Amino acid sequence: AQKYEGEYGKTECWYILDAQEDAEIIYGVNAKNQTELNDMIDQQQFDELFHKVKVKAGDFFYVPAGTVHAIGEGILILETQQSSDTTYRIYDYERTDTNGNQRELHLEQSKAVINLAATSPNTTPKQEVVQGQTYTQFVSNDFFTVERWMIDGMLNYEKPSAYCLISIVEGTGNVETNDEVYKLEKGTHFILTTEDHDIAFNGDMTMIISYV
Repeated sequence: AQKYEGEYGKTECWYILDAQEDAEIIYGVNAKNQTELNDMIDQQQFDELFHKVKVKAGDFFYVPAGTVHAIGEGILILETQQSSDTTYRIYDYERTDTNGNQRELHLEQSKAVINLAATSPNTTPKQEVVQGQTYTQFVSNDFFTVERWMIDGMLNYEKPSAYCLISIVEGTGNVETNDEVYKLEKGTHFILTTEDHDIAFNGDMTMIISYV
């Protein structure tokens, strides 16, 4: 990415919120070496090239830069990603816009950056019980940390970073900060800022929290 764009690649991760039965993602490739990768791309053998993985709600996938990836039909995800605008596309299902034009492909760049060693799962979640609540850290790296809190009751939360992004993915409850109480429900997204202190969560809910 630095060579072609002068930018960083895009490391990201997916928490599967919902998925139809037998839904699957593309994660990595089946090519064994660079020559095989190049040949399969040149010959458009994409069905054989792409490595597919069945998914279900609650699954987590870490997608480092250089990993071929795509979200299949019937899947809803929560994505956390490195700040980057760089995406290389090697296949687009022959889709066209209203003028009949297909989106640009980036075959040579893709050949150069694809990580042949990308496999799933590639993280080891760390789980513990904190204040009686189930805490799981899915991934922590130079770009982001992503964790899940399964709340059943009260949690006095200490921010691990200056700001945190919060998504309620199941249940209902509330958050109290700076003597204000805010209702929370599935689908609520918000930021705990540098001005938020003495934070308390209460309810029966599951939260995904991410931060730098």
